[in-house]
Amino acid sequence: MRWWYSPFAVVAIVVADLLILGAAWYLMNRPAPPPSSVGVPAPSTGSASASGTASAGAGEEIRAPLFFAVSADGAVTRATRGSCIADTSGPAVLWSAARPADKIVKREVPDLLEVLGLLRRNAKEVALVGAVADCKVVGFSSKDGGKTWRRGAIPKDVWYVQPDRGSSSVMHNGRGQPLGCQPSIISGQRDGSAVAICRDMVVTVPAKGRNISTVSLPNSSAATIHGGALLVLV
Repeated sequence: MRWWYSPFAVVAIVVADLLILGAAWYLMNRPAPPPSSVGVPAPSTGSASASGTASAGAGEEIRAPLFFAVSADGAVTRATRGSCIADTSGPAVLWSAARPADKIVKREVPDLLEVLGLLRRNAKEVALVGAVADCKVVGFSSKDGGKTWRRGAIPKDVWYVQPDRGSSSVMHNGRGQPLGCQPSIISGQRDGSAVAICRDMVVTVPAKGRNISTVSLPNSSAATIHGGALLVLV
């Protein structure tokens, strides 16, 4: 493991099944990906519940890049980006767990095609910005850990990328933040800070959006900030 130091965060390259200290349970005992696969394989198998949710199956694959959000109390939500454009990568897929000991299970978000931003506020509350039909950008919120969702206005506290993948800026609280690269995902925190992944670098954005910091880390798959540490899966 190698560490990079910056004024804002400590960057750790995390391999195998460790993405974040508080969420190591979720990525343990994963099936090995087939030789032709790309990204991170799904967690252990499970059966569908009465609510229509299910743990990721053994043959199900989680493809990078990934949005990964962790609350201060250890609740986790992760999602593939997906696409609001037909005949591309398909719709987004989202998983959630309320506690470190819980299995991470798939959650359905009605009408959601593409995840643009994700925030886990606590064990109960999840907020995201996403694109629906015709790539319209809307907000979604859940107060039961992702079991049910309410569609509405874009949450002001959620950092999100643009549906236009050629854009080099991200959005927060109604304002654009230029990054100088084209971000594929961004992970925001309750304090207003965020980390974004571009093609060949990771960008950390402080709470006030000034003096962003970059680290050259090609082929990064997911990133999040937890306890002042920036953890990146490559």
